[in-house]
Amino acid sequence: MHEALTPTLFSRSSVQTLAIASSIFLTAFGLGRLLRATETSWIEPPASISQELDPTLAQVASLGHVAAVVDAILIRSLGDPAYDRVARGTHPPLYYELKLATSLDPSFTGLYWYGSLILAVVRKDGPGGDEILERAHRRIVMGEFGGEFGRRAWFMEVLRATNALFELQDLPKAMAAFEYASTLPGAPPYLKSLSARLGTAEGRFEVARRSLASMIQSAADDQMKAELERRLAEFTVSERLYTIHEQFKRWLQGRQASSALFDRFRGPAGYADLRWDAGTERVETLSPREAIPGFY
Repeated sequence: MHEALTPTLFSRSSVQTLAIASSIFLTAFGLGRLLRATETSWIEPPASISQELDPTLAQVASLGHVAAVVDAILIRSLGDPAYDRVARGTHPPLYYELKLATSLDPSFTGLYWYGSLILAVVRKDGPGGDEILERAHRRIVMGEFGGEFGRRAWFMEVLRATNALFELQDLPKAMAAFEYASTLPGAPPYLKSLSARLGTAEGRFEVARRSLASMIQSAADDQMKAELERRLAEFTVSERLYTIHEQFKRWLQGRQASSALFDRFRGPAGYADLRWDAGTERVETLSPREAIPGFY
């Protein structure tokens, strides 16, 4: 995942569809003004989708302009400035919007890779990102290798693997996805070794570093890039703690770990920013940090 991991965000020729979308919006705006003037009460429609919508009904309502509807969803949802994390077990509106959009236009590559990154990395909805990537996976397994979708199939499988590793802590799924990605057309040769490296903690940290570094290169906007850089910094801290923790365990030579022994281990000038946490029984930073499940 180096230079080759940087895909074009959306390959669709958007001039015509954006013109149609603009026409639809202007018409809706005019109807809205008419309704406001003639009805005794007005209920503001929701600004985003927050529940499942039937794609068949959406297709019928589009009056033959499905592509314009999909572009309208993208303009609104992917341009949403809300970058707050969602509560565990819940989904942001983008999740439902992407499910609708991928049902209406299942070959639109950007819906899967960019949408899943926003869901999983920015909004912390790993299960939601996984479901969007699983939709892409099903098309890939069925042999969808034409056009942009086919050229980026391996990349979407890599995202599926890293989402399973980082967000779901599903190591078997991550290993299988990396292995499958290495067999797809256009996949970089080094992908063949990533699955095997996930078998050790050191290997998982290496895969995390390489994956996040490549995602940073592929980031389509500054906010996404900043979030990925923050996550890479978190993994760097976790890897350092893991390494020192393993060194401390070897130094103990079977003795029961304690704060006093850790003080002796680090010496007067070493690891001044670290401590032994008796509650978690591992080396930790003096300042609070968010542990990374499955890593450290």
